[in-house]
Amino acid sequence: MVESSGSKTKIFVVEDDEWYREYLAYTLALDPDHDVKSFATGKKFLSSLDECPDVVTIDYGLPDMTGATLLNEIKKKLPSAEVIVISEQDKIDTALQLLKAGAYDYFVKSKDIRERLMNTLNHIKDGLKLKTD
Repeated sequence: MVESSGSKTKIFVVEDDEWYREYLAYTLALDPDHDVKSFATGKKFLSSLDECPDVVTIDYGLPDMTGATLLNEIKKKLPSAEVIVISEQDKIDTALQLLKAGAYDYFVKSKDIRERLMNTLNHIKDGLKLKTD
C-alpha cells in the first residue's frame, strides 16, 4: 500500500492495443510519484500481481480474458488494489456490472482521457493517504 512517507504509487496498465497502452503508460509516468508498468495480456499481468500494484487500469476486451474476469482475479488476490476499467465498450450495463464488482471507475476510451485519468488517480491517492495516516 502507498505510504504517506512519499513512496511512489505503483500503477499497472493492462491494455492489448500497443499504441493506447504506451499512451496510458507515458501519461501516467509523467508524474514522478508514479511507478508504471504495462502489460499486453491479462495472463502476463496476473503473473506479476505479487508485485502488489496500488492501482490497475484494465481494458475490458483483452485477447485472453474479459475485463470482468480480470477484475475478479485482482479483487480475489489483491482486494486493496484500485481498478480503473478503460474500454471501447460503452454499454451502461457493462459499466455498472464492473463497478458493482469492485472497479473504482469506468472510462470509455478516448484520446483525451488524460485529465479524467489523472483526476481519478489523485482521488485514489488521496484515499490511500487517508488509509495510511
